Amino acid sequence: MDTRDEGFSVKPLADGSGVALVEYRERTKGTLDGQLDIPDWLNGNKVVRIGPRAFRNCLSLESIRLPSSVVSIGESAFADCRALCTLEGGRGVTQIGRRAFANCTALASVEFGAASSIDEQAFANCSALASANLPRAIELRSGAFERCASLRRVMLTDALRAIHNRAFFGCYSLENLKFPSSLEELGDRAFEECRALASIEVPKRVVRLGAEVFSKCYALKSAKIMARITKLPSKLFYECYALKEVELPRSINAIEQFAFERCYALTEVELPGSLEKIEEGAFYNCQSLSDVALPESVNSLGYAAFGNCKRLIPECCEEINAVGTEDDPFTIYEEDAEEFERDDESDVREVGREGDDRLYNLGYDEGFQDGRQDGLKEGNEQGYRRGYDQGYQAGSSARDDSFARRRDEERQSSDALTRRELARKRNQRR
Repeated sequence: MDTRDEGFSVKPLADGSGVALVEYRERTKGTLDGQLDIPDWLNGNKVVRIGPRAFRNCLSLESIRLPSSVVSIGESAFADCRALCTLEGGRGVTQIGRRAFANCTALASVEFGAASSIDEQAFANCSALASANLPRAIELRSGAFERCASLRRVMLTDALRAIHNRAFFGCYSLENLKFPSSLEELGDRAFEECRALASIEVPKRVVRLGAEVFSKCYALKSAKIMARITKLPSKLFYECYALKEVELPRSINAIEQFAFERCYALTEVELPGSLEKIEEGAFYNCQSLSDVALPESVNSLGYAAFGNCKRLIPECCEEINAVGTEDDPFTIYEEDAEEFERDDESDVREVGREGDDRLYNLGYDEGFQDGRQDGLKEGNEQGYRRGYDQGYQAGSSARDDSFARRRDEERQSSDALTRRELARKRNQRR
């Protein structure tokens, strides 16, 4: 049975440990704004839980102080509190529920020293969140920090065991990240579109590495994978344009589809002696790749595994052809075929390519953020969504324009080596 005290509506917990705060009177009146101090005791009962949706959509709430008695925060408890910028206390919180702070777009930092479980999308779309300190987190569930565009620093310690699917998807500002040695699992797309991430080192305790984990990390330059895995997952480094150095684990026997597709800066890669299979498009469009030594153990090469790798030296091409696979590892997909028919001996202008990549990032991010802010100014959910969508469209348009310019640039120039290699490969096939 609900009881009320000091404007709060609470419900006794079945285990007798205290009460859950389920609602606040001023919220129902629509007048909750400014600062809110949640008491640790109400009517002689300890407040140990913030119930689901207790303060959801309090658009004018700016600051909250949580008592040390609270141990869990329920689903969507503070979701959509778009003016919330300060969160104090919470030292006793051990569990943060699903979407607990989702869409708190003004929240700048969070620190929960005792929290062990961060549930799905707990901080999703907290676009102003710059730092998160979670020293006792054991697992970060799916989408925990998804699209936290301003997130630069995350403190992860040796308590952490798992980072689940999309946990940091779209964290555009995340630059430095050190995985703790205790980590055992990295879920699908966990760090996809972390565009500022420069280097990563996956520790050896990792036994599950998902697909597309670092896909579209445009600034990623070096990667060291020490995980105990047998397959390098599909699209693991897809469109990591700046990737130059990569170290692969000695345990893998297969590189899955499109694992390194469009890693334009990758010049060489050392393949482990345990490798048996390179699947379709694994190194497709790695336009700077010139040196690959295939281990004798490799017995299968997928369709277009090395397609559009313009600078592969003849010795490498001979080794690849010697495998004798039924699929054509040098196949060029139809959308890229025109590029090889050009008769222009000028080099591809790398400076222009890098400039267009920067234009893409700026156009997309600025358009996205400007549109979102325009929606917020309207002060309602519909306005927010409209601005959000407009920003997305503006950013996408800037991205498409930059890619179109880069593609036109590449089509206008192709070096002599490309043409010679293409002719040699065609002669070999005959």
